[in-house]
Amino acid sequence: MPSTNRHAAKHGRLPEPYDTTMRAVLRYVTKTGPSDDARRLRMVADLADLFAQAAADRTPIHRLLGDPVEFADDFKANYGAESRIVREQRRLVSAVAAVASEEEWCPWRDSKTATTL
Repeated sequence: MPSTNRHAAKHGRLPEPYDTTMRAVLRYVTKTGPSDDARRLRMVADLADLFAQAAADRTPIHRLLGDPVEFADDFKANYGAESRIVREQRRLVSAVAAVASEEEWCPWRDSKTATTL
């Protein structure tokens, strides 16, 4: 996470538990969030700002996040880009479809996964 390291070098580490929590959320949103570098960098910067402000205000972590997964998913949704997971799911379906014969029975071909990707 080079952008996190740049933030830490520029601003120093956040006090605990904000630093550890921010790094955990950051890992999740960068692994599952936008695949576009510009959007991902903006998202990382915004997340760092949010946690810096929460630390300055001494906002309790549970009040800041609520459910951590729901928070992270809602947060990354604000950046409106296709996630890496969706991109990789499409790549997987496409690769398998390319080698599957039209005569073969492929139960996933007409499944929700194939049509939503």
